[in-house]
Formats: sequence, C-alpha cells, structure tokens
Amino acid sequence: MGSEDKTLVIYIKNKNEKDSDKPVPVSYVAETYLWIQNLLCHITDDIEDNPTREGGCFPSTVKEQCELVIQDFKIGSAISTVALSQSQTSLPGTKTVGEIAMERAHKILAAISHDKQANDVIETEIKNSNRRGKVLKEMEKHWPGKNSTVDIKLKFGTSGFIYLYPERKTLIQSMTYSEPISYEKVFRGRLDTISVDSKRRIHLDTPDGKITCKYEPELESTIIGYTGKFVQVHGMMTEENNIKLLHISNEKSIMMLETMPMEYVLINSKMRIFKEPLPVSICYENERYVASDDKLGLLVTAVTMVEVFKGLGEELEMLWNAYVMVSKDGMSKDALLLRTDLVSLFKE
Repeated sequence: MGSEDKTLVIYIKNKNEKDSDKPVPVSYVAETYLWIQNLLCHITDDIEDNPTREGGCFPSTVKEQCELVIQDFKIGSAISTVALSQSQTSLPGTKTVGEIAMERAHKILAAISHDKQANDVIETEIKNSNRRGKVLKEMEKHWPGKNSTVDIKLKFGTSGFIYLYPERKTLIQSMTYSEPISYEKVFRGRLDTISVDSKRRIHLDTPDGKITCKYEPELESTIIGYTGKFVQVHGMMTEENNIKLLHISNEKSIMMLETMPMEYVLINSKMRIFKEPLPVSICYENERYVASDDKLGLLVTAVTMVEVFKGLGEELEMLWNAYVMVSKDGMSKDALLLRTDLVSLFKE
C-alpha cells in the first residue's frame, strides 16, 4: 500500500452558504476525529479477535496499530489530512493491521453512504455482533442529521469522497444492533463505592473498567460488608436509560476473592489465553493497588484495575521476549525453567 493510500481527508463545512467560510467549532471537529479513530480501534479489535470489553479504554496495543496523526490542516471550513502513524510497518507485499482497518472502515462508510447492502457489508467487515452494535451506536450519534449545521465528507487514500448524507442516519438507526434484553455476566474486581439510597447501586473497579451493579433491598447489609473487598459478582446484565447495569439478586451472586484471576494477555499484539487463570495476589492501600505473582516475579502498582492488568501484561510480555523469543543456547538452568513455565501457562 502506497503512502497516499494510508491517508484520510476529513472535510467539515458549515452547511449554510452564508456561513460557509465561518470556522467550524473545535468541539465538533474533535468529536468527529475521535469517532473515526474509535471506528478504526473497534475494527482493529475485531481483526485481532480480542474479547469485547464492557468499559474502559482500548488497549495501547490496539491504539498503536491504528493511530491516526495529522499531516495537514486548513482552518475555516475544517479540511484535514490524517494518516496512520509511520511507526507501523509490515513485510513487503503485506498490509499492516492499521491499513486493513482503514480499508474496512472505507467499505463500511461507503456502503452506508450509497445505501448498498450496508447490513451485509458491516457483518462481513466486523464479525463480532456486540462490537458491530457499539460501532453503529457511535455512528448514529455522530452522523449528521437533518438538522445538522455542517456537511461532512471523507476521502480514503486515492478513492473518491464519501458523503455523510443526513438522510442515511435513519438507515443507521434501522441497522443498530440491539443486545439481548438481558444476559448473564460475571465480573471480578474491587467493590469501591456503594449507594444505599433508592437507586441501590454499587461500583466495581474491574480489569475492563468501572462496572455499575444494582442490588435488591434485602442485600444491603451483605453488600455493605463487601465494600472495599475484592469480589466476584454474577448476575443479569440489562440496560436502563443507556446505562448498563448488572443486577445482583441474591447472596449467592456475590463472593469474596482471595486473588484476582488473569484470563488472557496481549503479548506482541497477539492475544494469549491462559490454560488456567493466573491467580494474581492483590491488595489496595493508600489509594493504590499492589499486584504480584511471586512465581513469575511480577509486581505492579497502579491507581485503577485497568492499569494494574495493563502493567502485568507488559511485564509478562518482557519476560516472554527475554526467555521465549530467544535461543535457549547458553541459558542457565533457572532461565530454562522460567522459559518452560511461561510456555506452559498458555493455550496453543
């Protein structure tokens, strides 16, 4: 793929001819950039076959593969050229994950713009149904509507402009995937806040981000007893007023954890699943987590659970590259033992 094919031109202009030269608000420009960047991140997540997350940010390994940088920007009507970060490389004759994500984003947006088998196209380009739902909800939110004051068009590489026609918003709304009304879900994390008013909400800090749970009135004393503790919560996930809630119905739905299980990790941009969850020792002191695994020599301190598991992943990646991705020749007995332990942790 040539360097020109890695670029994306974003053109935002005031719709009213009298105000056509009036500068576009920076907040609108920023929201549009963020939406397009998130679209590429969702597609990259799908290409990598990563598990869907209920909350939190995209992992750094995903962002790095599809990060956009500004190459040129013209004020007034916002006309900018962005491109994939130059840090991304691939073997000759092959494409980077970021380039593949750009191609898929182009196909999806073009299909919606031209109303040509849009449903089939998005199902082909994004395999995970929950992820498709997230993409379409973001698209519905940011796609210009009939009352929009701006026109937006996009140009991927050397292809023609794709117009984000306001009348296509109803098409996106009709395509929006609805998740099941309710489904079972299990989360593990620290119960850090509790509301004992009529809403009866608790918040879990988990490796996927903050999760909101709702409990039954008769469980109030039980829930209070778990405040500040590491727990596993099982319940039915629903959505109320665009907020996802995990419903805790009885005492068996919540249990104390002695360790936090780590089920998967990204190593060199590849998802690796543990044969058995790695039991991470963890405590919370002075508003910071301290997580460790003595056998592997892991030790991480962080403010959030997302940062904890990111740090553990980075340390595992360093160990993997130091002991598995190199020749065994000249390794000490202890190094060979650690290498064997690392390899044995993961499924093929």
